[in-house]
This record gives sequence, structure tokens and C-alpha cells, in this order.
Amino acid sequence: MSATGAQDGGMPRHRCNGSILLICYDCSASSFRLSRFRWSDLERLALLQYPVRCRSCHRRTFAGLPLALALYQARRAKRMHRTHSVDS
Repeated sequence: MSATGAQDGGMPRHRCNGSILLICYDCSASSFRLSRFRWSDLERLALLQYPVRCRSCHRRTFAGLPLALALYQARRAKRMHRTHSVDS
């Protein structure tokens, strides 16, 4: 893969502790969340890319499927934590 992140929609990526960080072009933030899936995203999904959105500037871009799955798992864990803390 290239240093420019061609697989991740052209977004720059950096390695940190063995994991790949996605960096936003607009604001240089590295915090992303999953974006809503649109039917027009099917082509990108076939390339194993999923839509994500920058938490700072809200720019929508695509990330590799492994990063998107990690964001999904983090979101599930956060929801589970909220559910258990409300029940207590």
C-alpha cells in the first residue's frame, strides 16, 4: 500500500503501534465514526471500503474495512457500557 493511503480513498494514513490511523485532509484529525451507508457506496464496499466521517469537520470519506469494523466494535462496546450503567 502506498503512503498516501490509496486504498482508503486517498486519505493519508500513519502507523501507530502496529495499527493504521486515518488522518483527515481538511482538519488533520484522526478521530472518525461510521457514516450512514448509501446505495451509491456499493461500488466502494466491493473494494472493501466503508464510509466514515471525521468527528471534527464532518468530512465524509472511505476507510478500509478493517478500520470500519474496529469503529463498529467500539460503537457496540460503548452502547453496551451505556446500557449496563443505566440499569445499575
